[in-house]
Amino acid sequence: MNTDTNEKDSKLISRRNLIISAGLASAALAAEGVLGNIRVANSSPGTVAQSVYGDSALNGVSTIVPVSIDELRNNTTPDSDARYYITDIEKHGFFYYDSNDTTTPDNTGTVVVSTSGARFKRIVEGIYNVVWFGAKEDAAFDNKPPIQAAIDAAVADGGGTVFFPPNRFRITQKINVSGSLQLVGAPGSIIDYDYNTGHCIEVSADNVLIKGLSFETEYAFQCGQVTILSKNVTITECRFNGRGWAGVLMKDTAGSTVIDHNFFKDYAFMVCGHGSRNNIITNNHFTGGSTEGVPNQNGWATEPVGDGVKLSSSTGSYDPQYFGPQDNVIANNIFDNCYRDAVDMFTDGSYTIVTGNVIRNLVTTGLDIKTIYRDSPYEGGTSIPNVRQISRIVVSNNLFKNIGIKPDSNFININHQEYRSGVTRDPANGPKLISIIGNYFETCSGNGIDIIASIGVMIHNNILRDVTKRGISVTGNCSDITIQGNDVESKEHGITSTSAGNKNVTILDNRITAGIANSNFSALLVVGERNQVSGNHIKSFANGVFVSGATKTLVQGNHINNCSSTGIRFESTVATSSIMNNQMSDCPTAIRFDSTCSKISAFNNVGIDSPNGFVNTNLVTGYTEANNVLVTS
Repeated sequence: MNTDTNEKDSKLISRRNLIISAGLASAALAAEGVLGNIRVANSSPGTVAQSVYGDSALNGVSTIVPVSIDELRNNTTPDSDARYYITDIEKHGFFYYDSNDTTTPDNTGTVVVSTSGARFKRIVEGIYNVVWFGAKEDAAFDNKPPIQAAIDAAVADGGGTVFFPPNRFRITQKINVSGSLQLVGAPGSIIDYDYNTGHCIEVSADNVLIKGLSFETEYAFQCGQVTILSKNVTITECRFNGRGWAGVLMKDTAGSTVIDHNFFKDYAFMVCGHGSRNNIITNNHFTGGSTEGVPNQNGWATEPVGDGVKLSSSTGSYDPQYFGPQDNVIANNIFDNCYRDAVDMFTDGSYTIVTGNVIRNLVTTGLDIKTIYRDSPYEGGTSIPNVRQISRIVVSNNLFKNIGIKPDSNFININHQEYRSGVTRDPANGPKLISIIGNYFETCSGNGIDIIASIGVMIHNNILRDVTKRGISVTGNCSDITIQGNDVESKEHGITSTSAGNKNVTILDNRITAGIANSNFSALLVVGERNQVSGNHIKSFANGVFVSGATKTLVQGNHINNCSSTGIRFESTVATSSIMNNQMSDCPTAIRFDSTCSKISAFNNVGIDSPNGFVNTNLVTGYTEANNVLVTS
C-alpha cells in the first residue's frame, strides 16, 4: 500500500459532503436576499479558476482539502486543481490557488499569501464576513482594520454584502465606505464606537445599504454614527444608542437617502440633514436625547438636546451656492419622550412633507419651523433669503400629545429670527407657504400653534385640545394667514392675531371653546389690517370676538354663545370695518364699541338673551346700522 497516497487521501473530503456541511450558514443569508452569484475574490478574466471552471469555481472539482488558515499560509506545494476548505470557526469557505497572481497582498479574509508566495483566493458567494478578516469581540481590540479590509475587498470585487455576525465590535477610527455595497448585521451585531472625535462610518459612495446593525457611542461634536456624503443610501432595521451628536448625519452632497424602520435613542440630533435633499425618513422610533450640548466656559452645557429629525443649512457656510435641505418626506415615525423637538427645521427645509407621525411626551416643541439669519454662521448655519429659507412645508395627519414638560412649549412653532446687526426682522425673509392640515393636538404647556413673522400660512381642519395658553397665535407682522375649519379648546385666548402689522388674516369656520370655566379671555382677539372673521362657532369665553386697533376688518356670520361679557367688542381705534349677520346668544352684551371707533357698519345682527344689547353705538364716528335685532327667549 502506498502510505503517501493514503495520507493524502485521508485529508480529502468529498465535494458533496463538504458543501452540505458548509451550506447552512449561507442558507440563512440567502433567505435574507443578500446572496449574489458565486464569484472568485480579486479575480479577473483569464485567471486559472475562471478559464477552467467558469463562473462557479467549484464546477468540476473533485479534490477538496480541509485546512486552517495557518496551514494554508504554510502550504509550499499549492495545487491549482484543488479546492481548500477553511476549517477555522466562523471562517469556513473555499479557497483556490491562483498561479497567475504574484502581487495581490494578504488581507486574511479573501486573499491568503503562503510562505512560498502562493496566492490563495476565497470563492465568495457575494458575502464578506468581517470575521474572515480578523474582526472579533475583544474590549481591547480595534476592529477598524479588519472591518475596513472586508469593505475594501468587497469594493475591489465590484460590491457585495459585508456581514457582521452577532458580536460587539469595538472600533476607534472612522470606517470608510467608498464603493456600492451592503453592510448587513445579524441580531446582536453591535458597532461600539469608542472614540469622541470623528464619524463612525462615512459613506462616500452611491447605492449603499446598511441593515440590521446596532451602533453605540460616546459624544462626538458635529459627527454622525453614520455620515452620508453620497446618494441613494438606505439605512434600515438598525439601532442607534448612545450619547452621540447625530445618529445619521446627511451632509451637503447627500441625497435620496432612505431611513426606514430604525430605532434612535439619546442623540443630540438623531437624524440630521445638513443641506441634503430628496430624503425619506419613515417608520422610525425616536426617544431620549443628550444631556451634553455645545461646550461653554463652564465645561459642557447642561441644557438637554435631543431633536428627532433636524434639518439645517451647511455648518458654517454662508455661501449661497449651498442650498438648505429640501424635498424631504418625514412620515409614520414615533417620537416619544424626546428631550427636545420631534422635527426641527432650523434654517431651511423647503418642500418637505411631515405626515402620519406620532409625537408625544416631548420636553419642548413638537415641530419647530424657523428661519434664522446671522452675521457669522456657526453650528447650524444661517438662512439666506430666497436660497435657504423655510417654504412650502406640509404638516398633515399627525398626532401630537403631551408636548412641553418644559413650560411655554408649543405643538408647532413657525418663526422668523433675525440676529444680524442693524437688520430689522422682515416677514418677507421668514417662513412662507406653510400648511398645517388635519392634525390632532392634545395637551401642551404653551400655545398650540405659534406663527411669527411669516407669510402664506394655512392652518386647516386641525383639532386642538387642552392647550394651556392660546390655541393659535399670529404675531410679528404676518400676512396672508388662513385659519379655517379648526376645532380649538384653550385655557387662554382661542385664536389671536395681535400685531398691528398683521395683514390679510382670515379666521373662518372654526369651532372655539374655552378650556376652563369662568374664562377671562376672548375666543378671537384680532388686531391689524384687512382681517376676515367669519362663520366661527364660539362658546364660553369672556368675549366672543374682540377687535382692537384694526382696520378694514369684516366680522360676519359668527355664532357666539354663552360669553360672560360681550359677544363682539370693538375698541382702540377700530376703523372702516363691518359687523354683519352674526348671532350672539346668552351674552350680557351683544356688541360693544368704544368712542375711538370710526366708520363702522352693523347689519343684520341678532342678539338673543343679551339684556344690554348693542352698547355705545352713539359714540362711534360714522356709525351705520340696519336690521339689528334683540330677541328674548
